[in-house]
Amino acid sequence: MLNRQSADDSWRTVTGPWVMELMERPGAVRAIHRAFTERTDACSARTGGRRERAAAGLR
Repeated sequence: MLNRQSADDSWRTVTGPWVMELMERPGAVRAIHRAFTERTDACSARTGGRRERAAAGLR
């Protein structure tokens, strides 16, 4: 079983330094989420809102 320190070190190795940088900047996560949401919304609009039509029982 891993001790706490080696588990923390393993997590940092797997995720890389960019995750630690994001954790130090709370606004960065919100900015990434906002950009992702805008992009997926634009894609949904371009495809005619497939998910929305499916939710309404339409094809």
